[in-house]
Amino acid sequence: MIANRRKMSGHFPEDVLISILSRLPVATVLRCTAVCKSWYALISSPLFISAHFQFNSAKTHLLLRYCDGERVVDKKENYELYFDDNDTFEVYRKFEFPFIGVNDYFRIVGSCNGLVCLTDDMGEYNLTTILWNPSIRKSVVLPEPRVTFTSHGACSHTHGFGFDPLSNEYKVVRIVNIWLNDGPPQVELFELGKGRWRDISQAASGFLYRVGATAPAAFARGILHWAAMDENFRNVILSFDVSKEVFGEISLPESVASASLRYFTDLRVGMYKEELAVFVHGTYSMNPYCCVWVMEEYGNVRSWTRLFSINHLRLGFQLLVGFRQNGEALFVDRDKCFAIFDPKALVIEYLDIHGSYLHAFYASTYTESLVFMDKVEWSDTNTVRDLLLKHSIEDDADQCTHS
Repeated sequence: MIANRRKMSGHFPEDVLISILSRLPVATVLRCTAVCKSWYALISSPLFISAHFQFNSAKTHLLLRYCDGERVVDKKENYELYFDDNDTFEVYRKFEFPFIGVNDYFRIVGSCNGLVCLTDDMGEYNLTTILWNPSIRKSVVLPEPRVTFTSHGACSHTHGFGFDPLSNEYKVVRIVNIWLNDGPPQVELFELGKGRWRDISQAASGFLYRVGATAPAAFARGILHWAAMDENFRNVILSFDVSKEVFGEISLPESVASASLRYFTDLRVGMYKEELAVFVHGTYSMNPYCCVWVMEEYGNVRSWTRLFSINHLRLGFQLLVGFRQNGEALFVDRDKCFAIFDPKALVIEYLDIHGSYLHAFYASTYTESLVFMDKVEWSDTNTVRDLLLKHSIEDDADQCTHS
């Protein structure tokens, strides 16, 4: 039976196979790698990986991350995909998290084209950074960056992760502020195809911004965006074009630019549907508020529009983490539980998703992909030594072969 199946597979022209297989979801494509060696080679080829993603790029889900357990032995990071195009909010797929870190949880730098960028740097001196494709259970551990505590002394840093469509490269940018140096920061860039960090500090000449050490970045239109503060202590958006490798600035609405915030995390850049947005947690006349502004026309500062402003604490909310594609907001409530808030109907729906750490909650639009299928896993052994990778794609093939 197996011999006949392999014989039949050889009768399909390659372009026909690509056309058929590229329409299948990732989990089904992975099972197809066990059919025969020629199918595995085809599915692992850059040509097929690109064709599959182009065909499925519009099929998005909502990725949620939350953490269970407060003791070391109980800690668990949960990564789950949910259907985001219906009202039932059903689970589509759950991922097993294969890494063990030194901190309470990994910080999510961002996700792009099915890859999730993680850092174990909540204490700022552990420098483990990972690119992970949970859909196919493959990952790459980045080598140690060039700017460290050992090389430059006490410092703080922030990351961004995105894709350069011009060079077809995935890039991680790292902005490092040296505490005993009042000058511009050190900036380094990791390119996946080259496998090393590169100094691009010249891009930050005249750089007069302060970015929170763990400030999340939003990636849109080939550009990374962070909430920052300029030399006049006004809030702005710091941008970085991953293709041109240059920094820029986007002005915020006056009420946001001049807002006095207690923490860097009180102002965050995110996405509302396909548009750039800022989430503000502040206090006005002793009343706490959560306000969301959306840039309706990218790059046009006059197009900033206030989406809503609510007293989130009165509603029992602590933190806004993101939005669904239908415009509903995802909050974390006072019991560290996910809640869906409809800002138009003013309706709240509580989800049975509970976590232990407020700032470990994460929500983002996610597209499954086969990125990394064509790569043999590699890593810097100095950074991967304390990590445990539990599964590999070969496990899936073995299970299918013996089923």
